[in-house]
Amino acid sequence: MAYVYKDRINRWYVCYKSGGKRIAYVVSDYKKNAEKVLRRIQNEIDAGDHNPTKFKAELRGDATTGSGKTFGWLVEKFLSGYRGPRTNYYVKTTGIQLREFGNDTPLSEITRNRVEDFRNARAETRKASTVAKDLVSLGTVFKWAMRRGLWGSNPAAADEVKRPPKPPSDSRPVSNEELARLLDNSPGWLARIIRWACATGLDRGVVLSLRWADLGQQPYTLRITRPKNQKLIIQTLDQEALAVLAEAQKVLHKDGIIFLGKDGQPVNGHKMDKALPRALQAAGISGVSFRSFRHTFVSRCVKVGIHPKTIGESIGDTTASVIDTYMHTDDQVHQAAADARSAQSVRVVLDNSANVA
Repeated sequence: MAYVYKDRINRWYVCYKSGGKRIAYVVSDYKKNAEKVLRRIQNEIDAGDHNPTKFKAELRGDATTGSGKTFGWLVEKFLSGYRGPRTNYYVKTTGIQLREFGNDTPLSEITRNRVEDFRNARAETRKASTVAKDLVSLGTVFKWAMRRGLWGSNPAAADEVKRPPKPPSDSRPVSNEELARLLDNSPGWLARIIRWACATGLDRGVVLSLRWADLGQQPYTLRITRPKNQKLIIQTLDQEALAVLAEAQKVLHKDGIIFLGKDGQPVNGHKMDKALPRALQAAGISGVSFRSFRHTFVSRCVKVGIHPKTIGESIGDTTASVIDTYMHTDDQVHQAAADARSAQSVRVVLDNSANVA
């Protein structure tokens, strides 16, 4: 018996028996193509001319456009072996991006110039950050192929193809005065979310999907996984966050979602995307997005001397990322650092004077 089936990430397999053994191959993202392969296998079996070993080798690279392997073949091999954070999501989204480069393009025709043409074409309709991610994905596939001896070069390497310039960050910390104005111009449900985001530094998606079950026993402690990178968030809530929870407890939802809108229903991203810009405009604040509240949290932590490693654990990020992305220094911080150094120098001088005496 031979048949086709689809796995959880929408890859189609051909499954059949040969020589008493069950054999299954990933053959395509499309059912029609899988059924075409199935008919070929069935015809070969009926004619007594089917060789599973030869057919498997053909699927792995010999049955390609022209005389060499295609980019689509390489992508399939890379994605089928990928194991990492959010595997299904990565395979689905990255697969779509990579295949836009050209599934049927022979690997021998993929040069630096071809990758640069791809970059330039994408830049006309995509953000610079998206184009950069596409190039990183291309480079990752070729580096993987080189390590396994499947291909000999990486035409998408960073030293071969220049990445688009990194756009300036559209996020910054919110000052206390700006935050007060923003809260005054926000409806109650939005003000609670803003206060919570500034008090915890959590991503928008995490905040909006947070449930009462995610909170530990009092005093409330967060121990949840950040979906973006699968890192654990460990944070003991401060008084401001606890005050927000006390307000949120007045109206409960059957699904246990903490932050609800005026109608008592969970707030989705679409509603937030409309309400926050409106409140920012009413407050006369520019250059601020929801991510600014994450920057605000980190900036506050830095000013009171919390170690970057602890900050990273609190928001589900690495220490290096906290330092590079979120640490905003201003004149007050520099002055505080100078005062601290001065105080230390004075103590050293006094100690030395005492020893001399």
